Amino acid sequence: MWGYLFFVGLAIGLLAKGPVGVVLTFVPVGLWTLWKGGIGNVWRRVPWVTGFVLTAALAVPWYLLAESRTPGFLEYFIVGEHWKRYTVSGWKGDMFGTAHVRPRGMIWPFAILSTLPWCVVWIGMLWQMRRKGVLPRAAADDGWRAYLWLWMLASPVFFTFAGNILFTYVLPGLPAFALLVAEAWSAVGDERGRGVSTKASSLAIPILMVLGLVFVVPRVAPEHSHKALVEQYQALRGGGAARLVYVNEAPQSAEFYAAGKVITVKSVADLDRYLDDGQRDFYALTQAQQDERADLRARLSPVGRFGRFILLQDAPPPALPARPAG
Repeated sequence: MWGYLFFVGLAIGLLAKGPVGVVLTFVPVGLWTLWKGGIGNVWRRVPWVTGFVLTAALAVPWYLLAESRTPGFLEYFIVGEHWKRYTVSGWKGDMFGTAHVRPRGMIWPFAILSTLPWCVVWIGMLWQMRRKGVLPRAAADDGWRAYLWLWMLASPVFFTFAGNILFTYVLPGLPAFALLVAEAWSAVGDERGRGVSTKASSLAIPILMVLGLVFVVPRVAPEHSHKALVEQYQALRGGGAARLVYVNEAPQSAEFYAAGKVITVKSVADLDRYLDDGQRDFYALTQAQQDERADLRARLSPVGRFGRFILLQDAPPPALPARPAG
């Protein structure tokens, strides 16, 4: 039963995220099997042939249906999203997201940031256990912790050489990280770990969480969500026909909260189409985009700042001079 559930899980991964879900599953499983010398056992106990047939039966029909409804889907999704996204930094073929040009290896700082404050606490506990000779409760040779390490590291190692990544690419390894932290925490409190102080760990957690809530969250959230910007635009627009315009590409968050009703232009120079049509539209621009054109300061009125973006509106037309009486 568990063997077939494994292949059902592969099908869910194919439907939810595509082939990368299968890759990130087989990397830790395959390496663990080779490491622990269990190839023969795994070959005998897992229903490979019928399992892959089950996976194909669950996932392939959807892929074929998607290709029939939207021709070119398979080339875009398999070659583009799963090869060019990985190998081409700033890949421009993304139809639904944003190309993210990142330095190679940026996945590791992302992994550290995503596990704060627990990664600091965990390292502290591991250091204390090493000094005291304390081991987690699980037997040292049962392979469980080895698998957790491989699971945790599979995603950051796989994306180390990718130049087009997102912060969320570290998520597949977080459950394994959480289990490793829990084992270390348990070992610190075990009878065998008496004398290993948890005071520092207990104090570090609330302090780091408070620092994160005070300094990190207020800065990060507006950078990645356009909810407040879109709400401000909708409130000022009222029931009018004023449009919301972005340069180059609208963030997915803006697309979502505006229900897809945003407009994008290729460059700041292309804004003239909307600046000159006599309608008081709204524009979401970064400071750098504004600085590309000196005339925008006179032609647009700032409404508010939302992270990196500033919401602006066409300046009202100059008032006509008053007509003399009589």
